[in-house]
Amino acid sequence: MNEIHGAWFDPSNTVVDFDGKLRDDLFEWMLEVEQKVDLCLCLGTSLSGMNADRMASTPAKKKSKKQKGLGTVIVNLQQTRLDDVCSIRIWAKLDDVFKLLNTKLSLGVPEVPVLPKMVEGDVFWLPFDENGRYDAKSRVKMDFSNGAKIKVCQKGSTYGKTGTIVGLDYNGNWKISLKGYDYAVRLGRWWIESAQRGAIKHFPIINVNPVVKAAEEVEAKVEEKEEGGKPKPSKSSDKEEASEPKSDEESGDKAPKGKKKKKKPKTDK
Repeated sequence: MNEIHGAWFDPSNTVVDFDGKLRDDLFEWMLEVEQKVDLCLCLGTSLSGMNADRMASTPAKKKSKKQKGLGTVIVNLQQTRLDDVCSIRIWAKLDDVFKLLNTKLSLGVPEVPVLPKMVEGDVFWLPFDENGRYDAKSRVKMDFSNGAKIKVCQKGSTYGKTGTIVGLDYNGNWKISLKGYDYAVRLGRWWIESAQRGAIKHFPIINVNPVVKAAEEVEAKVEEKEEGGKPKPSKSSDKEEASEPKSDEESGDKAPKGKKKKKKPKTDK
């Protein structure tokens, strides 16, 4: 997903103002896809003149003027400047349209939305190097507890800026006081679960003084900690428990004091 105009939960790609500058890498990616797209679903936007509007206007013009591709499908309640050149125009709410589409295609989409997994805690060992790049053989300590110092390590509008963790929002995402911003930017908690399963190639932030260890060392300590809470097995073996009880003579037990062992009577020959 190309969040060309910024994201609310990525400190390395904050929301871009109207007079702001877009990230070079994301802009180049958008231009590349623009030339390849043959069908665009334009959902819920008024196409008011943002740079990303080219993703809808280019395929629409290709279809209407050159009869190439499938064009653009627009679904919303508001008039747009591409209504006359789009392939399909639907005036409706997105929920209503996609409920009908779900029924028509028998997709079986669950009514309850699937939410991202939210890992608890504030300190994690994740598979990255000291620069936040994915490295399966390394584990970097990510400390997002209150007061922890971080820096943006992913190239973007805030690359190299430092900040401080200042708490959590009402959804449990981390709030960061980033240098140069008069509001707290956020890091989505779902980043952690995605990073743990290796889905993130470059983490957006890292601690100012990162601690990096070998993956084997960290995993060994985790296993040792988990085994520490388990009860130790008994030293007695199953063979001893299953053995027959020994007699007094074999075991060396003596008769209790005050009692004498009975002697066998002598018989005359």
